[in-house]
Amino acid sequence: MWRTNTRYGSMSTLARRFEMLVRADRGFEVAAKRRFSLVCFRLVSGGLELNAALLEVVNAIGSAYMTYYS
Repeated sequence: MWRTNTRYGSMSTLARRFEMLVRADRGFEVAAKRRFSLVCFRLVSGGLELNAALLEVVNAIGSAYMTYYS
């Protein structure tokens, strides 16, 4: 999954903060090097089904947008 930060503050600053949060949570892992405001991450366990469910919930809430990439 990947998430872009475009709404508040510096995009790169928000992406850096979000990446730090992902790295601090044992349930997630950073899947690729952060580029600009793009943070690629995934759940460590649960497979594709749980990652897809997370994506649906986050997008349904509407405060962030995530998309799937394999």
